[in-house]
Amino acid sequence: MLTGSIISFKEDRGYGFIRPNDSDENVYLHISALQAAGIETVEVGQRLNYEILSEDSKISAINIKLLD
Repeated sequence: MLTGSIISFKEDRGYGFIRPNDSDENVYLHISALQAAGIETVEVGQRLNYEILSEDSKISAINIKLLD
């Protein structure tokens, strides 16, 4: 699993981005990935573990687990 921090999340739009600890390329986070993990909300700065799903040249976070 990878580790990173939430850098933004817009609940009204249902998406945000993660800044990985080992990369400068942000990872897309969709609300459906949070819902699948049983997570209701996240806050900027919150740390998490996640895996990557790559589809249609888009990188998204899946299998999310909050650390904080």
